[in-house]
Amino acid sequence: RQDNKALFLSFAQERLWFIDKFNHGSAEYNMPAAFDVVGDFDVKAAEQAITRIIARHAVLRTVYIEDEQETLQHIQDSFDFTVQQHDLTFLCESEKQARLSALIAVDVKTPFNLGQDLMIRVSFILREEGQNKEGSEQQGTLLFNMHHIASDGWSMDVLIREFVTLYESIIAEQPDPLLPLEIQYVDYTNWQREYLQGEGLASQLSYWDKQLADLPSIHSLILDEPRPEEKQYAGARVSGQLSGDIACSLQHIAKAHQLTPFMLLHAALALVLARHSNSHDIVIGTPVANRLQAELEPLIGFFVNTLVLRLDTNHQDLSDYLAHVREVHLDAQSNQDVPFERLVEKLNISRSSAYTPVFQIMLTTDTDYGLGENKERQQLTLPGVTLSPLPAEHITAKFDLDIRISLNENGVNLEWVFDKAIFNEAHIIQFNDHLSRLLTGLATLNEKELSGPLQIRNLPVLSVQETNYLIREINDTEQYFPEDKCIHELFEAQALVTPNNIALVFEGEQLTYQALNQKANRVANYLVEQHHIIPDTLVGICVERSLDMVVGILGILKSGGAYVPLDPSYPEARLNYILSDADVSLVLTQESLLAKVGLGERQAVCLDGELLEHDPSATDQTDNVKKEALGLNSSHLAYVIYTSGSTGQPKGVAIRHSNTNAMLHWANSTFAPDELS
Repeated sequence: RQDNKALFLSFAQERLWFIDKFNHGSAEYNMPAAFDVVGDFDVKAAEQAITRIIARHAVLRTVYIEDEQETLQHIQDSFDFTVQQHDLTFLCESEKQARLSALIAVDVKTPFNLGQDLMIRVSFILREEGQNKEGSEQQGTLLFNMHHIASDGWSMDVLIREFVTLYESIIAEQPDPLLPLEIQYVDYTNWQREYLQGEGLASQLSYWDKQLADLPSIHSLILDEPRPEEKQYAGARVSGQLSGDIACSLQHIAKAHQLTPFMLLHAALALVLARHSNSHDIVIGTPVANRLQAELEPLIGFFVNTLVLRLDTNHQDLSDYLAHVREVHLDAQSNQDVPFERLVEKLNISRSSAYTPVFQIMLTTDTDYGLGENKERQQLTLPGVTLSPLPAEHITAKFDLDIRISLNENGVNLEWVFDKAIFNEAHIIQFNDHLSRLLTGLATLNEKELSGPLQIRNLPVLSVQETNYLIREINDTEQYFPEDKCIHELFEAQALVTPNNIALVFEGEQLTYQALNQKANRVANYLVEQHHIIPDTLVGICVERSLDMVVGILGILKSGGAYVPLDPSYPEARLNYILSDADVSLVLTQESLLAKVGLGERQAVCLDGELLEHDPSATDQTDNVKKEALGLNSSHLAYVIYTSGSTGQPKGVAIRHSNTNAMLHWANSTFAPDELS
């Protein structure tokens, strides 16, 4: 590396620097770790160990400076580091716990100043002062915190490992046992800038451009709360566990299909998310260490990259689906050199302050020393001291869902970190239950099922109770209704009970039940006598919204015919298509619409003409028409309504009297009278 060479940020660092600047300092990308300390802990030795680590890893003493519209790294040659100390020994137990929680919270939530701070801070909180050999041991809490711009999960492991090694050598007064580093993180950033200019990058970008074409901007999972305009980052956790036998079986299945266990777990998760989102296009991110060169392995720095895994779950056969999963993973790994930040820029993906770009669901099986984020962290032993990882009190949700799964001989551990602003705990527990059932179902497949075609839809996800609810309870709609009645008979019965009540109101006009029934009977008798309407005859009705509309519909039903609604606002071509497709020969209309309908050879009857104008006292014209005389029953058609035709030509849907009768009785028993108005 040339000393006078501009020290650019890595692409990943640029993104974090921009986020920090945009938020005027943010703790969102702090990487804390907390340990319970028991024994004679030497704070000065710890301070010396961390000082050596900072000197060893230049990225921890690097600050970020804007220079002529560019942001550059500046490595500080000199620095001052001290372990911050807090003494709680003088407090009572309840005050001590409250103060401890407050100190941890402050450390977790305090931003780093990227322009002037060291990218690491360490605190020791003394809770109990050690006594003599027969007395109690010293107890405290050790807090580490690094900013993500200088660290990642792998780096946290490097930090803790080097801290233990150096602390032991300092206590033993031995020389520094760590081998010198061959390169620094800044060498990697300069290499990245040079490497990502060639044809290799163009080829990989071309792959991602095709793979992520027409990518959905956000997942389709149902949210429990409206998504805030600004992401809140407050998270919570739900955990689950499956047995060692299931883990062993899943490993066997993965091997049989030439998959890694991670591929199989991803395949199962995508199926669960597909069922919950009603979408086959499932996009999930996953971190990769991005340390393919041996020289990078011992470095602290922000190397981790994110791969976008896009699966199509629309496969019938399990083997075909798993083959698709394998192909997606292998292709993504072959093109993993493209930094996620460059990918977002290249694809011109819109940004939102409400959710992360490209994907909002993360899946990982990696382990790290994040504060309480990994249950597999092991107790550490120092000379005369033990360090035990502490669980988290504060959980940050960078994504809508962050699923972490580990699979080993002891079982399958599932951990769901979720955004509390949009999901509730019960919903995530259901996700966990469904994924657990699916994994268990996969694990219990026999050899014959594994080797032969297996329908994905047959894999279990729902519990017995959920299945019973979906198949039986919500479909238990059976209820009594008078199956032999026609629609107009229900109206006639009401007209008999309340003849003088107002049945119909429109723009200052109104009709009682008796008057409406008589007008409809006159239309019915006319249709039967003059046009010989018989059951299932389709009669068009094209009228403006008015009293005539209801009179005409009831009249057609009473005559035994089935009405075909024709909205006069429809284009003439659509009206003509419906008339022709339904083979309508008679249309009830209004005089003002005669020219609109385009009847051709069809007959028209104007409801606002002489038909409804003469004396309604003529009994032979106003009595109810007996359906028995017409040969009419509830299985005959009541109406034919046409679809919008948005996906082709409109299609007529035929509805019988019994269909509508059942719906009306259901509505009457389900809703209150004021809800039906």
